Amino acid sequence: MRRRKAKMRAYERLLNYVKVYTTSEDEQENVPSTSRQFDLGNQLAEELKKIGVQAVRIDDKCYVYGIIPATEGLEDKPAIGFIAHMDTAPDFSGENVNPQIIPNYDGGDVKLGESEYALTLKDFPHLSSLKGRTLITTDGTTLLGADDKAGVAEIMTMAEQIITENIPHGKICIGFTPDEEVGCGADFFDVEGFGADFAYTVDGGAENEIEYENFNAAGAKVKIKGFSVHPGSSKNTMINAALVAMEFNNMLPAGDTPANTEEYEGFFHLCEMSGDVSTASLDYIIRDHDSAMFACRQEMMWHIAKLLNEKYGEGTVTLTMKEQYRNMKEMIEPCMHLIDNAKKAVQQSGLNPETVAIRGGTDGAHDELPLSADVEHAALKRHRRAQTGHDQRQRVGQHVQKALGTAERAGQDAPIDAEGFPTSSADGQSEQDQRQYQRKQRQPYPCLFHSVPP
Repeated sequence: MRRRKAKMRAYERLLNYVKVYTTSEDEQENVPSTSRQFDLGNQLAEELKKIGVQAVRIDDKCYVYGIIPATEGLEDKPAIGFIAHMDTAPDFSGENVNPQIIPNYDGGDVKLGESEYALTLKDFPHLSSLKGRTLITTDGTTLLGADDKAGVAEIMTMAEQIITENIPHGKICIGFTPDEEVGCGADFFDVEGFGADFAYTVDGGAENEIEYENFNAAGAKVKIKGFSVHPGSSKNTMINAALVAMEFNNMLPAGDTPANTEEYEGFFHLCEMSGDVSTASLDYIIRDHDSAMFACRQEMMWHIAKLLNEKYGEGTVTLTMKEQYRNMKEMIEPCMHLIDNAKKAVQQSGLNPETVAIRGGTDGAHDELPLSADVEHAALKRHRRAQTGHDQRQRVGQHVQKALGTAERAGQDAPIDAEGFPTSSADGQSEQDQRQYQRKQRQPYPCLFHSVPP
């Protein structure tokens, strides 16, 4: 009996999905953060039903679920899940997306429609390796939204192919989530109802990449209260909140910014600042793959706030910090057979698998979703924070002492080493770990770009 082939290819689905406006929004109390995400969620639920996926449902928070039951004789196999998010990032417009299709790409710079933007070989050297492919890009006026509608399209196409071609399989669980781009994609995920023993998040970069390490992440908000008096009579009286904000930022390691780091190197990222004499605010994200260094970075910010309050008066600086997600590696290492299986699948597709660290996060990196992402096992959740015990805190304290160094002198600029770290008065050199990885060529951001295999 001849097998029927799936009706649509993944890139054809992608072209449909990116035209649905699903941008999420920060600092929203509603779930999902934007109701427009239901437009794609409802569309996907109906499409899953038409394909033949069973137990399809979309809940009141815009999470879409479905199950492909195991074929006869394979009911005892582990249930495998596949997850992707439907929303696109609020950093740039995701409305009225008009994709640009470039067949037989020539390997050079890519102008994005009639806009001022382009994907250049200088910025994205990897582009040259895609010569001869079909490229799908934004026209420069919006995001493309391949992050992660490409993942959604791939899961949908996989599901249709498995069902129409009667491919033998164990239980397969499908989940599409909202609000991943604003850090909330796993907050209301129904782990038990999802039904998977393990799951893969279908997201990311190159077709041969397998990722199971990501940043530990936190957000920090610094509020500064100044004391405004007439500048003509302000000596020893005025506290300029804007200047204190600058002082706070200058006490952080100067080289530890996204523009100066790569691979496993962490950073402090000043996302937004505002202020005048009376009040000022700084919004940061904090990132590091290493859990001890991540704790060090958080402690460093608390310590700087303490020093400035000692200098200018208690209540001058108020710091709030919220953890966003954790490195999946801790959970996945006891289950490395999942990564091995993924590598075998890549090899069977004729590619060489490569594991790289994610310089970001994903749904599977949240405690609330102990199954995924790129692959986590539910039974291991209780071990999640094992490294935050007493011994680690001792190590963190040592890191803090070295990293801060002469920044203890709260009103003065601390000398820095070649890496941009404040130097210690004890040894003149701070430690910077995770330097063992060589620079790799960066790839175009999936929010702007998607490549179609030949």
